[in-house]
Amino acid sequence: MAGRARRPLRQIDYWPGFVDALSTMLLVIIFLLSVFMLSQFFLSQDVTGKDTALNSLNQQVEELRSLLAL
Repeated sequence: MAGRARRPLRQIDYWPGFVDALSTMLLVIIFLLSVFMLSQFFLSQDVTGKDTALNSLNQQVEELRSLLAL
């Protein structure tokens, strides 16, 4: 019995697959956050432009109203 070589136990290594899945999930989350940030930026710029145009139109309406009141 002493002459037999002991074979090491085969263990499944889950670590590389776990790291791959975790890094892929992190990359997807970062990509989605950057897309949402860009869309939020452009939508806020669009709303600000429309708000400025609406204020300008309200001023013109007020000027016309004052002219008609004369």
